[in-house]
Amino acid sequence: MRIRKLRIENFKKFQKLEVEFQELDCLIGGNNSGKSTLLQALALFDFCLHQCLSKTNGKPITLKNRSIPEEDFVVLPVTKGTDLWYDKSLQARGKHILILIEVTFDNGKKVKTTLDFNFNRFSVNTETAQDEKWLNELKNFKISYLPVFSTFQTKEEKRTQIAVRNELGRGNVNAVIRNLLLSLKDEKRADDLVQILQRSFPSIKKLKIEFDEASMQFISVTYLEEEKKKDFDIFSAGSGFQQFIYLFGFILLEQPNVILLDEPDVHLHGQLQKSLFDELSLFAKTDKQILFATHSRDLISAVLPENIIHLNSGFAERLQLDYQVYNALEELGSMENTQLVTLQEFRRVLVVENQDDLNYIQHFGKLILGEAKMQEINKRLAVCFAYGNPCKQDMAKFRRSLQTMFTKTGSPVKMMVIADRDYFPFVEELVDSLKKDEHIIWHIWIQNEIENYLLSSGAILRLVTPRSSSSQQLNLDDELIDKQVKDIIQNQKNEIEGRFLKGFEEYSGRFKKGWDITTLLSKAKEMLEREWSNPLPWVDAKKTISTLVGWLQANGYQSFSNKKILEVLQKEDLPVEIHTLMHDLGEFAGVVK
Repeated sequence: MRIRKLRIENFKKFQKLEVEFQELDCLIGGNNSGKSTLLQALALFDFCLHQCLSKTNGKPITLKNRSIPEEDFVVLPVTKGTDLWYDKSLQARGKHILILIEVTFDNGKKVKTTLDFNFNRFSVNTETAQDEKWLNELKNFKISYLPVFSTFQTKEEKRTQIAVRNELGRGNVNAVIRNLLLSLKDEKRADDLVQILQRSFPSIKKLKIEFDEASMQFISVTYLEEEKKKDFDIFSAGSGFQQFIYLFGFILLEQPNVILLDEPDVHLHGQLQKSLFDELSLFAKTDKQILFATHSRDLISAVLPENIIHLNSGFAERLQLDYQVYNALEELGSMENTQLVTLQEFRRVLVVENQDDLNYIQHFGKLILGEAKMQEINKRLAVCFAYGNPCKQDMAKFRRSLQTMFTKTGSPVKMMVIADRDYFPFVEELVDSLKKDEHIIWHIWIQNEIENYLLSSGAILRLVTPRSSSSQQLNLDDELIDKQVKDIIQNQKNEIEGRFLKGFEEYSGRFKKGWDITTLLSKAKEMLEREWSNPLPWVDAKKTISTLVGWLQANGYQSFSNKKILEVLQKEDLPVEIHTLMHDLGEFAGVVK
């Protein structure tokens, strides 16, 4: 039995919310968007439902209202009862405000629970069809909520079943994990856990779970690895291994119908996150339902877009895509699932060559517009990596494909493309030739590549620090660094002429000039002579920086990377072109007017 629809009123982040679920769903959204709140609403529903189900003295099962003291209401970690209410408001216009959580199951039946709070007591009410068979199904229905993982305790005594249940009710699974594993062993299901562990941690040979009331105060849980003679306590294991024990040990023991996971990817690197998703997918293929909240790009990218629910501003929206188009785009590797959510909401795409280019642009934006505005811009723009110069790709066709992919009607998808010049001789003509779609804004760098804007003598001089006092160490200043840079650049002159030649070849082909090799050589030489009075925009910036750093190291100074240059760049180091572009980018995102 699975949940198909959830309706929430007056609970924590949500005044009103409706959301539909599938067998496996991924909840995404910014911090404080309500991902955890949605999971907690289902955990609260499960608690209230089972509190109201009553069966005594062999009589048929019934539903009864319950009144529960605040100290016994252990389902969610809150400081006080009012923290559960939306805006912490218990009354409006003299009437009590009730928390309402209604669940519709895949059989079409509904269960509604309401919660009131009076004199430090919770009043719990549950309504559904009064059918004994249905009530028995509900009694056996279980939702389990696993909050963000915490490290295991160093030691753990054997606890009573009630004590274990109380800890689980408070979300403290890590405090009783050894008790759960001991119960798993008693139920002869520990081998199932070992099989799951071995699929992700192949070196694990066995898990040993021991407790003897007569001779042991603490439960012992150890693991043995291949080529190791001794076993180790699970407390000494890596956090990823502990995380898998925490998640799957609990799931295998409790056998819940619905599994709620809050950031299950914490402490897991990319490959383990993929393994985690694979294991959860296997559970979803049985009669279990998986709902998990995450910020992880790796985990989100593993999920089909149709299984992504985006929470933002009190609303939950599932990605709605045309899958024929999506599958075609997926083959291109153009855009991650994380970006599709942003695209669906804001209909704005930023196209750059790769992650490095994006990092540079974001840093330039922070310097010029400020960090707050740049964060808002990042939030509103879906990012696509072209993995090559976008000028040589059909961006108009790509934009139309993105537009077609969304089955919902709405405003057109708009695109800003930022591309390297790559020695193309005439930027304005290139941009004019690319303007085939009114919804695409093009910016081609005036300098050859984005890295050329890092060649700031002021920024580089700020990074020049001696490794130690040395008699061989040069006393550096702007003039000496400029001289060395000029020497490095001069050594690239012939190479740059060859690249101008290729640039004119591309220009001739694009605009059907039909120039022969003699004409191309002549034009390349003319451009080199014309531009060599200011060669910095045309050099190979990566090679220039690398050679300069090598020279500095040879003369007793510390090395530095492009990232370090970025960190010391100041607003004044950047040319007008970048200032203008960052304002254009902010305007494109709807952040700057």
